[in-house]
Amino acid sequence: MARSPCGATISIRPISPSRWNSFRADRMTHILVTGATGGQGSATARACLKRGMRVRALVRDAGKPVARDLAALGAELVVGDYADPTSIARAVEGVDAVFSLQLDNAPVEHVETLLNAALAAGVEHVVQSTVSATGLHESFPGWTDPSIWPDYWEGRHAYWELKAAEERLVRAAGFKRWTIVRPPMIVDNAIAFARVLFPRLATHGELLTAVPEGVKVPYISYESIGEAAASAIADPDRFAGVILEIADDELTDEAMADALAAASGKPVKVVRASPERAAELGLHPRIVTQHVWLGDIGYPARAAAARRYGLTPLPITEWAKRNAARIEVGPAQS
Repeated sequence: MARSPCGATISIRPISPSRWNSFRADRMTHILVTGATGGQGSATARACLKRGMRVRALVRDAGKPVARDLAALGAELVVGDYADPTSIARAVEGVDAVFSLQLDNAPVEHVETLLNAALAAGVEHVVQSTVSATGLHESFPGWTDPSIWPDYWEGRHAYWELKAAEERLVRAAGFKRWTIVRPPMIVDNAIAFARVLFPRLATHGELLTAVPEGVKVPYISYESIGEAAASAIADPDRFAGVILEIADDELTDEAMADALAAASGKPVKVVRASPERAAELGLHPRIVTQHVWLGDIGYPARAAAARRYGLTPLPITEWAKRNAARIEVGPAQS
């Protein structure tokens, strides 16, 4: 019992633990993460769960190991497909924010389906992931005259135009807040797609490259993308209208080789070759043209930009140490 300022007796009833937990849960940020079984989506879901958010993970297959792992961490799994708009509408119901990521070849209608459903459900904040340099593509050499650089532009107009269209849709949709994350080279792909990106690493201990000597390439990890997205969702006002061109590190090929060597305990040799010779040695033609692009243009994302927003970049040397068991380096060739 207690008395109010005017002298009346009032009764104060303690809140039971169950009611308090319900009270807290009702006020936690609730986020839908799309692409939750992929690298960016799963990293974002984990980062949000670490911050105490309620996470709903949009998946196609709830039986996937990644999906089961997220469920074990406390995420709610919801099965949906962009071909079924009703499933997307169910997925966004009751959430405060959405992390949106589409596959590189996904039609722009997928973004439209998600955004329309989110607006109808009253979602206030969308965080969209695209790619570094989106919006700058029309200034690339050969944009209006592909004959200047035919090897690169074959099929690439559609890629850059799609990413730009995704961003335009997000900015114009009418959400209270939006944030865009533009990652550059994703360093985790050096493991997931090692045989394509570094075809001679596991067999010869070589980092085969057509990137010109001295060029620093910006890299970012899935973990850092997830942390950036979670930070934006946790502090929506600060990140409203922000485009994050961020990286973890900028490395020459020699510095990348040193990081892989230090983590694996095996020597890694840089083999720099002309585009034609690199293709002969086994570098995929699309990767060859990407290397030429990195030398001529490259991604503008930088680690310094991440620090300006209070984010903590993960040095690639540290990333390599954490993933040492998954980095396959073959014997050095004489």
